[in-house]
Amino acid sequence: MPRFAWRRAFAVGRVRIDDQRTRHPVGAVPVETRTRVDGRCGKDRGVTDVASPPSSISTQHALDALYAQSVRRHAVIFLASGAYLGYAPIASGTFGTLAGVALYPVFEALRGLSLPLYVVTFLALVAAAIAIAGEAEQIFGEKDSGKITIDEVTGYIAATLFVRPSLAVVATSFVLFRLFDVVKIWPASYFDREVHGGPGVVIDDVISGLYANLALRALVWLGGFTV
Repeated sequence: MPRFAWRRAFAVGRVRIDDQRTRHPVGAVPVETRTRVDGRCGKDRGVTDVASPPSSISTQHALDALYAQSVRRHAVIFLASGAYLGYAPIASGTFGTLAGVALYPVFEALRGLSLPLYVVTFLALVAAAIAIAGEAEQIFGEKDSGKITIDEVTGYIAATLFVRPSLAVVATSFVLFRLFDVVKIWPASYFDREVHGGPGVVIDDVISGLYANLALRALVWLGGFTV
């Protein structure tokens, strides 16, 4: 080989080696590649891919979502049924009202602390009951399901607003509330029949509770007991 031709081949070889080092430097982390067959020409060609996340991660996310959904569903059922009192085989509304009786001293304690806090807490209870009852309707798949008793809980608290608790008050307000809840004097009847979702489940009981509250005060005025 002539001397100049030998030098030219050596230079070309160095350029190729340097080019390969530039493309794949020493110590670089290789990127996952896969070989795909080109159906048109029948030749293999390398295609660079970014590694997809393991399927176990997406499966875990799905399981976490299902668990969170299950926890929420059970929490809604627990609250909507008045700690499962709504599952009583008979008179579920009457049994559910017992949860309201249990809350009565709590609200009375709030009234002793602060009247604004007392009122705001009651309004918050009504709003929460509407939201929970509406979601529970979807879970149970029926309008104003008998298992939903959070409306009776809220209605009984309305029946005892600003009334000092005593054994006579608890018993009388319980009977009066159940009576007005069954009769449903207007506008309670309107909300019960015409309004759907959470408001239709709860507001009629709140109105019935307010009627019971007025009737209780009428009995007090007649001298039955003091509040």
